[in-house]
Amino acid sequence: MSRIALTWSCAALGLAAFVGCGDTKQTADKDGKSPPTKQQAKQHEHEHEHEGPHGGHVIELGGGGYHAELTHDDQTKVFGVYLLDGDAKKPITSEDKELVVNLTVAGEPQQYTLTAAPQAGDPEGQSSRYELKDEKLVEAWDAPKTKGRLRINLGGKSYAGDIDAAEHAHE
Repeated sequence: MSRIALTWSCAALGLAAFVGCGDTKQTADKDGKSPPTKQQAKQHEHEHEHEGPHGGHVIELGGGGYHAELTHDDQTKVFGVYLLDGDAKKPITSEDKELVVNLTVAGEPQQYTLTAAPQAGDPEGQSSRYELKDEKLVEAWDAPKTKGRLRINLGGKSYAGDIDAAEHAHE
């Protein structure tokens, strides 16, 4: 066999293995929906690396499909947390009067308590927003390598989200 024929044979075999050897069917989940492809899952994850509806950093609250959006204002020194639905677009509410944010900044643990600051339309006794005016918290959020966790009760269940302040971008 000539070198050219051998090269073309190897190329064709490699292409056939790449294109035709996988099972392209997706199985449906219990709701009859196809599971997300790797690309769709990556896109969902990628969407949370960007701004939420209030211009803040979105994190996932594990175990429930809910989200929290973390905002801060360098001028007013107000740090806020908005509770959001599974699509990270619409507000959801909690009966909690406070939300605790635990951070580790330069290896030092810090704890902050944000109080309920209901938005217009929140049901009586519930809040979709929590905030705290605290210069140290805003500075901690801006510090390199800040990590942490927040916890909130939603519908009688506790949910937590991991905070990695390095993932949020500054303009």
